Formats: sequence, C-alpha cells, structure tokens
Amino acid sequence: MSESPFPLPESVSKNMKILAAVLAVAILIPMYGIWKWFFCRIEVPEGQFAVLVAKMGDDLPDGRILALDPSEKGIQYAVLPEGRHFRNPLIWDWEIHALTFVPAGNVGVQTRLYGEIPDDAAMRAGHILVSRGDETDPSKHERGIVREILDPGRAYRINPYAYLVEIEKAQEIHPGYVGVVTRLDGKNATKPNDYLVKKGEKGVQPEPLQPGTHYLNPREKLVSPVSVQSQRFELTGEKALIFPSQDGFDMRVLLTVEWSIDPERAAEVYVRIGVGDPSSLLDEIRRKTIVPAVRGYGRVEGSKFPAIDYISGETRLAFQHMLFDKLKSNIATKGIRIHSVLVNDILPPQELAQPIREREVAKEELTKYNAQRDQAVEDQKLAREEELIAFEGAKVKAETEKLKKEIAANNRREIALRQQEATLIEAERALEEAKLQAGAILARGRAEADVVVYDGEAEGRTLEAAVEAFGDADTYARYVFARRTAPAIESVLAGMNSPFARLFDDILRARAIAESAPVERAATPADESDRLPEAPASAPAGGAGR
Repeated sequence: MSESPFPLPESVSKNMKILAAVLAVAILIPMYGIWKWFFCRIEVPEGQFAVLVAKMGDDLPDGRILALDPSEKGIQYAVLPEGRHFRNPLIWDWEIHALTFVPAGNVGVQTRLYGEIPDDAAMRAGHILVSRGDETDPSKHERGIVREILDPGRAYRINPYAYLVEIEKAQEIHPGYVGVVTRLDGKNATKPNDYLVKKGEKGVQPEPLQPGTHYLNPREKLVSPVSVQSQRFELTGEKALIFPSQDGFDMRVLLTVEWSIDPERAAEVYVRIGVGDPSSLLDEIRRKTIVPAVRGYGRVEGSKFPAIDYISGETRLAFQHMLFDKLKSNIATKGIRIHSVLVNDILPPQELAQPIREREVAKEELTKYNAQRDQAVEDQKLAREEELIAFEGAKVKAETEKLKKEIAANNRREIALRQQEATLIEAERALEEAKLQAGAILARGRAEADVVVYDGEAEGRTLEAAVEAFGDADTYARYVFARRTAPAIESVLAGMNSPFARLFDDILRARAIAESAPVERAATPADESDRLPEAPASAPAGGAGR
C-alpha cells in the first residue's frame, strides 16, 4: 500500500478516529431509540393481553403446540399483561387478545389444548378430567378438560392457544326441587349393580343438591332437577276405581291421592323409577307406582264390605282410612310419600242404590227435622233466657238509678245544710259586728252630746256673766249688735246729738262697765271673733269716724 503524499501527524489521526467514534455513537443512540420506540414497542390496552410468537429459537418437540420456554420457537405459553413492553420485531411477533370474563350466574369450563396425553389407566379407572396443576410449571400439565372451573364475576388472562374456554350456566335449583347429581368423573363404582354409588364414585350420588345456586363443572357433574312438591292424582271418569263388593256388586269409587317424592330419597327414586329424563319422572311414578298400588289395594280393601255399607258415611270413611294406611306403608319403601287419600264419591249399582238412597234420604230428613225441632226448643230457651237477662238488667238499672238519685238528694241536702250553717254563722258574726258598731256609735253620740251640753252650759254661764256685767239683757244685746255691725260701717254722717249718736252712748257705757268687771273664764274662739276692737283714747265719745 502506497503511503499518502500528505501524511497526517499521528496525534491528528488518533483524534480523528475518536471523533468518528463519537459521531457514530451520537448517530446510533438516537437511531436505536427511534427503532425501539417505533418498532419494538408493544402497547397492551386495559382489559387485554398480548400473545408472543418467537420467530427464532429451538424447535418444539413432537406433539407440543406451545413453547413453554422463551428460548423455543413458536407460540409462547406466557403472555404479556396490560401495559408497555418492548420486543425485537425481527425476533418476536405478537397478537392482542381480550381478557376472558365470566358473567355472574355462570362458570367457565377450560379445555387444555397442550400438555401430555392422560394415562390410559387413569381413563379406564373413570378419570376423564385433568387437574389444573401448577400454573408455574406447565411442563407437567395434561391435555383435556380441566376439572376446576373459572369462578363468575372475574376476568381471566387466558392464552387462547393454550385453553379453550366455554361459558356455562350455573346449576340453579328452585324452591320445591332438589338436584340429583350424576358424577361423570371419578372412581368406578365398587358396586356397579346398585342404584346409587358411594360419594366420590362415578354414577348417581346419594345426596341431592338443595335449592340454591351451585357452581359446578357440568363436564364433571350432571345435575337433574327433581320436583318434591305435593302432587295430586285423581281417579275419575273412565279411570275410576272399580271393584266387586263382598256381595258381588260392582262398586265405582272416585279417588284423589296427594303424594310427593321424599327429598332425601330423590336420587333413589330418579334411578329406580325414572328413565333418565327429569321431565317425565312424575308421569313414570304415577304410571309405575301410584296407579298400580291404588288399584290393587283398593280392590283388596274394598271387597271386604257389602255394597249396602258403602251407602252410609261410616263405611266410606273406614275404607278411606284403610286404603291410606296401606298405600302409605307400602309406597314409602320406594321413596314416595302419601299425604292423603280422599274418597270423593262411591257409585253403587242403581238397582241397589235407589231404595237405599231413598231410605237414607228419609233418615237424613228425619234427622234434619229432629235437629230443627231441637233447634227451635233451644231458640225458645235462649229467647226466655234473653228476656230474663233483659228484665234483670232493667231491674238492676232501675235500682242503680234510684240509688244514684238518693245519693244525689242526700248530697244536695248535706250541701244545703252546710250552706245554711255557714250563712247562720256569717249572720251571727255580722250581728256581733253590728252590736259592736252600734255600741261605738252610741258611745260616740253620747260623748258628742256631752260635749254639746258642756259647751251650752259654758256658753250659758258666759252669757249670764256678760248680761250681769251689762246690767240687763237689753244692754248686752245692743252691745253685741254694735260689735257685729261696726266692722261693716265705714263712715257715719250724723251730729253728736243726733239720735244715731245717742245710740252708741249706751254701748260705750256698757263697754266701760264690762272692762271694769271681766268674767273669769277661758276665752273661746267665738268670744274672740265677737269682741269689738277697742276705740283709741283720743276718739271723742259721741263722734263719728271711719
């Protein structure tokens, strides 16, 4: 190799190699991210999962359809849950599937499509189902229907290439029914000729299912609903019971039989009498058990009585009880319960029944008339008793009213007496108060009278002294007149020797006399008011003034 005409320094060549490597890394990293994000990304939505398919790897062994290990080529057993995953599309392929949801009231039955073929010995022993096994070790799984079921109300992430899931209805046993269980998987019966097998063995199980919802694998247990309600069977018309009486007459009896299946022995009845179809079981029981027993025992028991006895009710009732006891004791051994047997009617031959019937009708009418007579007597007694009771009731009521009125009158009398006593006491109290008040008034009047008398006597003595002072009563009277009229006189126009002036001469003299001889007594307000004012000393004796 020829050398470059322009050789680069060794340091520059080394740096260029590093730069080229850095550039390569800078380009490869984004390209790897783009490759992984856009080509390798697996987005599993919610409620779904992804099934992987390996394009490369070891070939699967003969007979296997799934790759149990990621290194093997083909459809992988393990699935990817919802979320984000990354796989190389050159090596892997994938499919998106929805989760398997089991609705309420249903079960999920799985059929495993991979695994080992079950052992022939186990199949011959009666085991036709396989176990679920350890889900973490699928290499030990067996191919076939899985015994365990998928419970309702849940969603399951099941590989559709590994399992086939079938949604089946849960076993619903309604009230009035039981479920007869036929086990399809299990050990072969130890006594194959018996009607029922032991618990866990293949065949009809001895214990039925009670009413309710049962979540069972229909590939493991087949449930047949059997009615245990009361059933009515009637022998009427052409089906009526016909038998000869003791004396050779053909008797025609109309019957009604009420029966039901014993719930605890329903499985035995289903196998012993039925034909494998639950819908026809009741008809089979009537045809094979009820009708033959009723006709057989009816003929045997009915032929024990003469025809004439069937006309009366006592023999009919006895025949009904005997037939019921026979049916109940014999049919009960087959798992059938007899609840009642009712003889609706017995039809004897007309040539025998007509005269007997007329006689019985006459007896019934006589009995009816006697009953009516007894009833009339009883009604009469009852009416008499009712009248007596009514009379006694009225008497008691009248006495009660009388007693009530007497008590009311006594109460009113007592109340009136007490009111009168209270009024009398109040009047006596008022009288005492009036006496006291009258005494007080009398005392006050006497005191006031004494005061008046004493005042009059004092005034009389005063007047007497005044008259004595003035000399006579006429002089004193003029004095009093002058004293009382003087304040009202303001001026007098008269001469000193006029008759009017002489009128006061006597008064002035009487006053001088009275002042010279005063009366020794206490002055009263009346005296003070009657006293005349003293004349001034400078006033003339007979002059006029204002």
